[in-house]
Amino acid sequence: MKNFCLMLVICFIFGCAGSIPSPANREDSTSVNLNRGNYKVLKQAAQGVDTGVNLFGFIPIVPVTYGNAMASLYRGVSTEGKSAALINVNKDYGSTYYFLFSIPSITITADVVEFTEDKK
Repeated sequence: MKNFCLMLVICFIFGCAGSIPSPANREDSTSVNLNRGNYKVLKQAAQGVDTGVNLFGFIPIVPVTYGNAMASLYRGVSTEGKSAALINVNKDYGSTYYFLFSIPSITITADVVEFTEDKK
């Protein structure tokens, strides 16, 4: 029994020691300094929206997706051929409920900036 408890404690300790990647530790993340004047704002408060339909409020018939909302946001801003990025990104989730169904929505709001040469 003592060995079983010791083995259980060891498995618990090593099982919880796994590495879970966070956005700050991702290998593909980039750090940009926006206080040097090396950017111009293309559009403030650009919005992308996606809506869906849920039967009885929880069974998705037409799912709402983050990707469709982002595509909607990019359709409203001309970024082709520019080194642009989204800053101050906000995601808002909401639902409107009716008798037998609901309409969930996601709204993404962001400022779009284009990076230019450094102004020293």
